[in-house]
Amino acid sequence: LVHEELNRRLQARGAHIDAFYFCPHHPNATLEQYRTTCPCRKPEPGMILRAAEEHGLDLSRSVMIGDTTQDILAGNRAGVQTILVRTGHGGRDPWQYQCLPDWTANNLLEAAYVWMEANGL
Repeated sequence: LVHEELNRRLQARGAHIDAFYFCPHHPNATLEQYRTTCPCRKPEPGMILRAAEEHGLDLSRSVMIGDTTQDILAGNRAGVQTILVRTGHGGRDPWQYQCLPDWTANNLLEAAYVWMEANGL
């Protein structure tokens, strides 16, 4: 329902999201069927790689925008450019993976502009 509403609002402005991905697995999950280590759970790049395969994405021309070092490390492992946004966790997540983004931005809109400018768009 959230995804449908998000796409409805985006479509009203001429945009859309092709697909939504999530990983329900966690090594300490309460429900046994989800208690596992999975290549899709960030910081592993599984969801990014799956999206690239399903949608024919060129990872060298793609970007991972996130607010945690976990997001940035997943992007690094997938071979995409990365932008850390200062909203949400703003890189102060409890995991603190040792990785660096290609850029930082104050919010998602600024991140889009940073990426487009850096890639000549």
